[in-house]
Amino acid sequence: MRTFLRLLLGILVVSLSMKGLVAGNETISLELLDTIEDVEELSKIVPEENFLNIQKAVANTFVKAHPGGTNTVSYSRSGEYKIIKSYLPDFDYLKSDVAPIIATLIDKTGKEIWKGEAYLDIFISNNGRNFVSIGLGSIYFYDISLLQPIKTWKINFSGGWFSDNGEHFLAWSSKDLSLFTANGKLLWKREFTRHGGKKAIISSQGSYIAINDKPSQLKSKINDKSEEIEKCQEAEMDEISERIKDILKNEGNSKDTESERYKSKEQLAMGSQPIKLPPSNESHFTLLWKDGTIIKEILVNLPYVHMMAFSPDNGKYIAIGSGNRLLFFDTKRGELLWKYEVGQLNYWISDISMNRGTIALGVIIYDPVKGGPSQSQIELINLQGRKNSKIAVPSLKNLLPRTCSIFSENGKYLVCRTPDEKISIFEIIVKD
Repeated sequence: MRTFLRLLLGILVVSLSMKGLVAGNETISLELLDTIEDVEELSKIVPEENFLNIQKAVANTFVKAHPGGTNTVSYSRSGEYKIIKSYLPDFDYLKSDVAPIIATLIDKTGKEIWKGEAYLDIFISNNGRNFVSIGLGSIYFYDISLLQPIKTWKINFSGGWFSDNGEHFLAWSSKDLSLFTANGKLLWKREFTRHGGKKAIISSQGSYIAINDKPSQLKSKINDKSEEIEKCQEAEMDEISERIKDILKNEGNSKDTESERYKSKEQLAMGSQPIKLPPSNESHFTLLWKDGTIIKEILVNLPYVHMMAFSPDNGKYIAIGSGNRLLFFDTKRGELLWKYEVGQLNYWISDISMNRGTIALGVIIYDPVKGGPSQSQIELINLQGRKNSKIAVPSLKNLLPRTCSIFSENGKYLVCRTPDEKISIFEIIVKD
């Protein structure tokens, strides 16, 4: 009789794990409410008491998918502010790669609070006062009290984020990482070793920073607007050219062979990078305090760290993705707590989102025959990473590869945005 009861209990647990996430006595699953193409449709499918939570999550997926905005609009991560972009009537845009535009900053009530010239890529702070615009080799910091930028830095820019509290702007180039205040004051700058493919993140209150690289031993310096852009670019390109020459020399000087050998799932999932260095079985990522001092430089036995996310509690934890593997760390100690695999080697973690109890993973499944992405799915796991506490949501036809997901602040919904700008709203169902 006891053997029969154990067998019955085992079957029940397996059944639950196929349907949802088993965490203690709870089962968590996702229920698709609807997929929409226009944010205005949100009010029709979500309860009024949850509307603002979901609206913010939708804006967050937009910033995650388009950090500097599209050709027509940029949003703050809170969703409370947006900039409408329009073209200058007399400017010849066909003759310029980076051209000025008219930027109109609007608050959540629809009120216009600033209008002036900026450049196309615009990052908006949640504080509603500051935003950053990216020009050719320069970062322009704005305050709505003035029409002109309050500070300009000559930096080759690859990517950036505002912290959720709106106080800090994190910027990185092909080899440098810099932290600014929202008003453009440089707090620090560090040089890192690998060129190209960089990605960095900052925790919600700006306390922690992570970058998928290891620090250089060289001291960094930064120059203001007086420095000539051409000299910076030429020096950087000369150094990169020498690195590429060394690679080709060491590997037989065959460019065609190198191109095919280093073609990877990363290129398919994340798009081509300006510089591709040979893969290895080791990669680095670095955790830093907000003053730029290093918490820990971490060597992982994985080819490339391509995805990172802090937990929403100001980054108490950090999850990193490399290929089909997820690693979960205590940020303050830089200690690895657990590892998790989403599937075979043809599975690729394309997105990570975290709330206080759950991690949502966007996963691309590659067809080994066709050599490209064949389907995508979402996986939910808990913060302990136990295999008996996971859910593999079946592949959803309306979700395309490179889906960006964000939990609502109240933890009741998961919002997903696909490359064709469709938005799927999932309700998180918890059952005892």
